[in-house]
Amino acid sequence: MDKLSNLQAEQIILGYLFLDETLVCVVKESGLAPSDFYYSYNQVIFKTKRKIYSEGRVIYLITLMEELKNIGMLESCGGIRYITSLSRSVIATSNLSYNIKIVKDLALQRNISQRLVDVTDNIEVMTPNDILKSIEEIKELSFDSKNVEELYIDASTIKRDKE
Repeated sequence: MDKLSNLQAEQIILGYLFLDETLVCVVKESGLAPSDFYYSYNQVIFKTKRKIYSEGRVIYLITLMEELKNIGMLESCGGIRYITSLSRSVIATSNLSYNIKIVKDLALQRNISQRLVDVTDNIEVMTPNDILKSIEEIKELSFDSKNVEELYIDASTIKRDKE
């Protein structure tokens, strides 16, 4: 599902939070969650930044690196090199809200895609009511999004393991 991810958008969001702490409010209002990030190391970095902020501390590079080190995650999050690169990932033309939208939309697409795979993998043991319920749940996910037309998933690309 690498096609349903955007590393640069994730890095830009994380980088913005070093530049201007007031942007944490924009991120909070957007509803962006750690699980919206595709890359697990970015999920950890985002959670850690939120923790630092919620404790009333300033999100500095050194603060983040120390916190990641304290929880034993600095190296698995790319180490000092990756963390410092995040502060340089924001370019003048970057737009935080735009990148949040990209990450959230891709997370929704991954969620829908995974649910479709789950249904196709289990369709032989599902009752018609179970199938209809699953379809309704997927529809609800889709319609909760503000941009339904951008959620198109090419069903021919979904691979199903055959036994």
